[in-house]
Amino acid sequence: MSEEKTGNTRRDFLKKAAPLTGAAIFSGAALVGCTGPAGITGPTGSPGPQGEAGSDGSKWHTGSGAPAATVGSDGDLYLNTDDGSVWQKANSTWKEVDNITGPKGDKGDKGDAASGGGTNLNLPMSVPPSKGVLVVDKELCFGCGVCTLACSLANEGVGSMELGRIQKIGHNNYTFDAYVEPCMQCVDPQCMRVCPTGGTGALKVDPVTGARVIDEKFCVGCQKCIQHCIYDPPRIFYNKTTKKAFKCDLCGGDPACVKACPSGALKYYTNPDGVNTGFTPLGLGIGGA
Repeated sequence: MSEEKTGNTRRDFLKKAAPLTGAAIFSGAALVGCTGPAGITGPTGSPGPQGEAGSDGSKWHTGSGAPAATVGSDGDLYLNTDDGSVWQKANSTWKEVDNITGPKGDKGDKGDAASGGGTNLNLPMSVPPSKGVLVVDKELCFGCGVCTLACSLANEGVGSMELGRIQKIGHNNYTFDAYVEPCMQCVDPQCMRVCPTGGTGALKVDPVTGARVIDEKFCVGCQKCIQHCIYDPPRIFYNKTTKKAFKCDLCGGDPACVKACPSGALKYYTNPDGVNTGFTPLGLGIGGA
């Protein structure tokens, strides 16, 4: 009897202990858990804007507001920046245009090496004189501004006092005289001398009228021509929208300002042999005052 009782007691213990052991094992597995799936990688952010030009001008910013380079008559690229500086790209390298140098000198009689040219505003320009010039009778001009509007309409297609190539000298509280001052088509044009695109680039001579004209396709907007105009105020102007210089071109020989002047103060004087006006090698010519 004792052995049977003992056997029954052992069987009962195993029956009761088995569920508890399974539960403990199951519980341990549940505590560990399964690893979930990896999360989805988010989208890549948009790249930031490209930086401005470096100090060497080798990298320029892009976009709608970026300045556009202009091809000069020498085939190099020219680029003007908002601070007024001009950069030239030659042999794949950008450099700032500081000084304008003249042609290299001739070789000396003793076989000496030719000297390098330099900017010399005292030497006359070798260009033919203009065959015509605008002349103003200041006694008849009363500063109405009709000529300025007629000029801008003929050349720019809009009536604008700022875009006229003939401008009025303003008056003040003490001097009530007001009259216009056109370009004098100088015999020795300093504007052509300092233009970084050369005498056959942005500033050239019109083959028909002899007028000193600006070809805006080659203009780099450096404003050196304006700075070196010998007149005050200068007779060359700057278009802030196109960033190009512009001046009187005599309308191809039929000036719109002369035809529009209501008082007859403006005249177009011509001479087939050329006119001695503006700045000359000997100083100021006719109309230089």
